[in-house]
Amino acid sequence: MRLPLPASFSPPLAALALCCALLAALPVLPARWLLLALPDDAMATLADADGTIWHGSARLALGPPGARHLLPEPLRWQWRGGALEVSHAWLRGPVRVQPGWSGITVSGQNLRLPAAALAAFGAPLNTVAPAGQVEIEWQPFSPGRLPASGTLATGHWTNAGSALSHVRPLGDYTLRVTADNGALRLALSTDSGVLSVTGQGRLQRGRLHFRGEASPADHASPAQRAALTGLLSALGPVSNGKSHFGTPQ
Repeated sequence: MRLPLPASFSPPLAALALCCALLAALPVLPARWLLLALPDDAMATLADADGTIWHGSARLALGPPGARHLLPEPLRWQWRGGALEVSHAWLRGPVRVQPGWSGITVSGQNLRLPAAALAAFGAPLNTVAPAGQVEIEWQPFSPGRLPASGTLATGHWTNAGSALSHVRPLGDYTLRVTADNGALRLALSTDSGVLSVTGQGRLQRGRLHFRGEASPADHASPAQRAALTGLLSALGPVSNGKSHFGTPQ
């Protein structure tokens, strides 16, 4: 049975009223609604969300589903000056996510965290059990749009260590991410240390190809070389004194 609409009913006015109601509700939408936008299998997600989607906080949960590790420091956000500001104890300053007619722009920032936190992402990092400090600095970017060239981000792992070797520190390492005509190029290099690590990779259309090598540095002592054996074997197959690792072929 179809009910008749009142003579005064106007579809445009009804649509306008609905839009106004939605806009009025936006400032008070609960922060936990953000969880609905995150995929269930994400390696980083939110938990214990509190507040609203415009001003709230949540804890970061790292790792695969069923084995996630909650960080003690909360992630906080607030709407200010036409942008969403996101802050965390690991960030040097707030990250501004600003919408515009041409898309979303994310501000550049510096992230510093203990390397041990990376073990939460599972194998092989939980086996290597990294130690030391990781620092990542990135340039402003727009999600989904890459420049033709230029440096996008630089990561440094300093005073590196691993539970698989008593050699401390193993060294200092740098990973550079650059744009290359629609793709991302990754270059891993060794700044100093007894473990020499190099690698090259490319991320394009959601597929990552990366190959790397690790071996004792030329100046490593016989005792240090022996202490690195277990770590090199865990990284990948060893041939001619070098460990080879990377993404599946």
